Amino acid sequence: MVHYQRWCCLARSNTARKERSAASYHDPVSLCGRQGLSAWLELKFPAHTSSIQISYAAISLSGPTAVHFRYKLQESDKDWHEVPSASPVSYRNLAPGSYHFSVTATDTNGVWSDKVSTAEFAILPAFYQTRWFSVLCIAAGLGALYLV
Repeated sequence: MVHYQRWCCLARSNTARKERSAASYHDPVSLCGRQGLSAWLELKFPAHTSSIQISYAAISLSGPTAVHFRYKLQESDKDWHEVPSASPVSYRNLAPGSYHFSVTATDTNGVWSDKVSTAEFAILPAFYQTRWFSVLCIAAGLGALYLV
């Protein structure tokens, strides 16, 4: 089974991205960056992917334990999930489609940042989950009825 593993880094004035494919059972996707990450990075997962784990981080040299986070998968979470530290987030039983994962952090004084980083990703449908396959099946059924 082949999974896709991607790492990315977005610096203030330059952008670096490394992508590779690897055979593994666990497929972590680490996203680290600033606002605008989704504008240059497209994550597309193959058909039959139903579980995603997302890792995130924020850097604070003056008080790293004082930084809190909140995250939300816009298509499935109604409210923000607040957590005291950056820990991987897992989503299971995701259907094919487009998703938007948003995360924001506090400063060391506990004030929430107004900048929200959003990563967009898509889970591709299997061939039998597409509209053209449904149309083809309906056409084949109508053709079979016509011949009878």
